[in-house]
Amino acid sequence: MSTIAGFADAENAAPSAAPTISADKRYLLAFDGACRGNPGPSGAGAVIKEITKIPASRESRESRESRDVSRAGAVVFELASYLGDALTNNESEYLALIAGLRAASELGCADVQVIGDSKLVINQVNNVWQVKKPNLVPLWREARAVIASAPFKDRLSMTHVERERNAEADALANAAIELGRSRGEGVNVARGYVRPSRDETDLETETESDSVKTETGT
Repeated sequence: MSTIAGFADAENAAPSAAPTISADKRYLLAFDGACRGNPGPSGAGAVIKEITKIPASRESRESRESRDVSRAGAVVFELASYLGDALTNNESEYLALIAGLRAASELGCADVQVIGDSKLVINQVNNVWQVKKPNLVPLWREARAVIASAPFKDRLSMTHVERERNAEADALANAAIELGRSRGEGVNVARGYVRPSRDETDLETETESDSVKTETGT
């Protein structure tokens, strides 16, 4: 089995059933697109995890979302998909987000926090920035359409983070190019639906000092 980016080749792994999703839980969706050349060979990476809800009365939304990233635990979905040979970096980022949103919607996630290191995609999909490039308009429309029909449409936040806080999605996107290029476009070379790696009770018993990590800026 291949060990590129630490992922087993999904083609050799037994398929797993979609995990049980709870309407009472919040989920973290991290996405990233990778591109070699801009335009060039491109990959999409996305990961969905359960996270521990923090009561709004205890801290601000900004602080709560920062803690949610560090407290993310059980992985319920992973995607590493080769997109093609001639996409731009922004197109790759959009397609990674759309794939992640679709997976979260199909899983039935009702409360989703999205993070990504593309300030352009985050701000455009949040309707903060205008979409000026014609090639991105259809992708923006598709992302907004997925959100509009998703179970999380009224409980969705999207936040830009620095690249070092998006390492898992970045690794998946690069694995999509390294592994996925030989498999063909649209093949998920990650694990897809996976069983939770950590029990929810384990997350709840973590102390604040254990769960909150200080960024080092490396």
